[in-house]
Amino acid sequence: MKDGGGRGNKQGSTVLYAVFLAALLSILAAGYAAADLADMRGLQREMQYAQTKVMARTLHKSFCQAVNDGTSAAMGQIWENFAEDCRRACREYEKFLEEGEEEDWETFFRERMEGKRYILRGSGRRGEQEVEIVLSAAPLGGRAFVHTRVSGGGEAFGLGGEIRFDNERGEHLTLPAPGEEAGMEICLTGQRVYRYWREPYTTGEDGFPTGER
Repeated sequence: MKDGGGRGNKQGSTVLYAVFLAALLSILAAGYAAADLADMRGLQREMQYAQTKVMARTLHKSFCQAVNDGTSAAMGQIWENFAEDCRRACREYEKFLEEGEEEDWETFFRERMEGKRYILRGSGRRGEQEVEIVLSAAPLGGRAFVHTRVSGGGEAFGLGGEIRFDNERGEHLTLPAPGEEAGMEICLTGQRVYRYWREPYTTGEDGFPTGER
């Protein structure tokens, strides 16, 4: 009887060990599968972020360079709007003089035009990614700022770029002036893109970056 009972205990222990081992292997297999899935998802996120970053940098650099070189249609539209506002200021000044008021043209002009900012926004899709570009400019101040943001697949990447229209050897715009007043000349192109920024960055009251956070 003792020998039979010993064999029964050994058999029972063997069965329990086999069940435990099978359960352990199942848990380990599930753990490895979950780890593989997590690794794949992490790799996909990294690839999506890399694609987003490359597209943002490519589009941003190209757009900033076009604004700087004077070949951007968007910046051309801003220059046209600015010139029209200058012509409007001329008409206001002539009316101002007709009413008997006295003030020199340059002071009158700067009071109305110096703080003006012009903003154009554009957005679209490139494949599965959303692209937004915002161009803001202060023409009389000789500055423009470009913000580019690309997002898709849960990832986003944003860049800023500042252009200063300071190329004295480049194209110029002679601003309208009333009567025999000499029109002011301003540069339409820059010597280079002054600075590139990466989000996040802080901006001042004029909407231009002041530093990176």
